[in-house]
Amino acid sequence: MWTDITRPQDERTGRPRTTDLRDVFDAILHMAATGCQWRLLPNDVPPVSTVRGDFNDWRDNGLLRTDNHRLVMAAREAAGRTSSPTAGVIDGQRGSRPIGPTTGFGWTA
Repeated sequence: MWTDITRPQDERTGRPRTTDLRDVFDAILHMAATGCQWRLLPNDVPPVSTVRGDFNDWRDNGLLRTDNHRLVMAAREAAGRTSSPTAGVIDGQRGSRPIGPTTGFGWTA
């Protein structure tokens, strides 16, 4: 996964990058682990605009989805299972909650 992120991108015009991509990635992992908001990132990570911009780029070009899929497949193989699941379970049963409008306390109107 890390090699995909550090792989040189297309030649871009403008200023060269000064922010270490590892610091950006660590900030994204911090958000995922703690559930903090963008503006509450610690001060020792790159600026919020940089972290959010790189996250949006990686999300939009499919990098995060692709790497997540690779990690799931590797974890399944490490556990001795096939890399892709062969079956799924769908539960179509409804709960015991009433269907329709309620009065606010769970009672049906």
